[in-house]
Amino acid sequence: MRWWSENHTTNVYERFGIHPDAHGIWHAAGRTVGFFLEHDNGTENHARVLSKFTAYRELHHQGGPTYPVLLWVPSNGRRDNLLAALNGIDIPVAIATHGPQPAGPVWHLAGYGGPYPLHHLPSDHGPTSLSNPGRYDDK
Repeated sequence: MRWWSENHTTNVYERFGIHPDAHGIWHAAGRTVGFFLEHDNGTENHARVLSKFTAYRELHHQGGPTYPVLLWVPSNGRRDNLLAALNGIDIPVAIATHGPQPAGPVWHLAGYGGPYPLHHLPSDHGPTSLSNPGRYDDK
């Protein structure tokens, strides 16, 4: 498992314009899933939330990694509205409502329904140089 803070993740991926709240790698049931976390309190309008995906697309188009972007939102209504707005997005985005089991079957994958557990989300680690840029503590 890997868990990077907002500051560390931003420092590592800033050349791509990525500023998530965290980054992690999760191992379960024989699968490894990397992800970027965007913790949403419902204070930003949908246009602002959607604008964040430009940088993740750029990272994907430059060769990866293509990790799902996890939006952790405060309500089912916000989840459903954002899922509708993300229909057709070309990177994996999964949305769940704040709750006690973020690794469980709570993630709704834009364009693919759900809920899925975290370890079932699509994840491509891409070239080693881009998925592990810089120095980090993998613990």
